[in-house]
Amino acid sequence: MTRYDRALAINRSAVSALAWSASANTWLGHADRANELVQRAIDLSPLDPHMYSFHSIAAAAHAAAGNYDRSIAFARRSLRENRGLTATHKVLTMSLALSGQIDDAKCVASELLSLEPGFTVNGFRQRYPGQQSSHVDDFCNGLSLAGVPQ
Repeated sequence: MTRYDRALAINRSAVSALAWSASANTWLGHADRANELVQRAIDLSPLDPHMYSFHSIAAAAHAAAGNYDRSIAFARRSLRENRGLTATHKVLTMSLALSGQIDDAKCVASELLSLEPGFTVNGFRQRYPGQQSSHVDDFCNGLSLAGVPQ
């Protein structure tokens, strides 16, 4: 976080620093701050070739804030731009499940598991950088509801 803050102090328009700082803020449980940062990155660089990544980061930040409809919209945009980003499949799966769209969540989970066959809820929990955040249990619950193996 110190390096992201320093980069942004030097250049408030550093799109990469904004986006990755947003990810780190999401992991730390600062979803509102994450949403502000990633939206600024999107606004500053609307034609960025990494927009799929920015949309995925926005989806995760909105999911962490419990804004599942916004998360779903950003995740779907990201997948239209890059179908292979499994992080986006994960956040879309959990957001659909947590919003009550279980059948859709199961379809996305099936696609996720075809891209990442060994993916499990416990593996996600162990590798998720925000293990101490309040949203990690919700994320894991969403994956479980969608039929991702424990």
